[in-house]
Amino acid sequence: MVTWFWSIYTTAITIGAITSKNLPGYVFALLAAPSAILILAYWMTVRAQMPAEVRFDPRSPDDIQKAFSTGMVTKKKALSLALLFSLLAAIVVGAGLFTIGTQRERKPTPPPPPPAVADFTAVQQVVKQRFVRVTGVIPDANTARVVITSVEPKPTTAVVVLAPVGNKNIFVCNVPVEADMKKYFVAITWVPTDKSERTIVKSF
Repeated sequence: MVTWFWSIYTTAITIGAITSKNLPGYVFALLAAPSAILILAYWMTVRAQMPAEVRFDPRSPDDIQKAFSTGMVTKKKALSLALLFSLLAAIVVGAGLFTIGTQRERKPTPPPPPPAVADFTAVQQVVKQRFVRVTGVIPDANTARVVITSVEPKPTTAVVVLAPVGNKNIFVCNVPVEADMKKYFVAITWVPTDKSERTIVKSF
């Protein structure tokens, strides 16, 4: 019975529990302990079945009786140990099964989000008035300065606007312009937390 239970338990725990859950180390130790205890219990049962090693004088009935009694005491101790280890294994198996049933799987710590990369795009639109809509990501800043300079059809004076940076570093700004621009430059300047001024310039 001990041999059968050891093989069934070890196979079930190895295949069903350990390979399917990301558990703390102490849970693995608790689940592995019954296998070791069952091996000890099996060894004690084998020892209890083996003849006891005794010495006696075959010509003396009293010596034979004494050797027999000594051997029986030894076998009785081995049987008691086998029963003790079997009981202990049963308790630890129950504790292991209870733990595997109630233990919450450890969730891996999610990696930190990648740092925001500053970038933007711009497009001209007309809603009652012509403007350039600038959208993008401006990290670690509360405000940003937008400078739009017309190149074609003719160079014009730059338009400067100071706009706030919204939640999650999202930047949205509508810059009014006087006429349609075939080509223009947009420059965004901001000061992050390290106090180093940064600027991105793009041509549209």
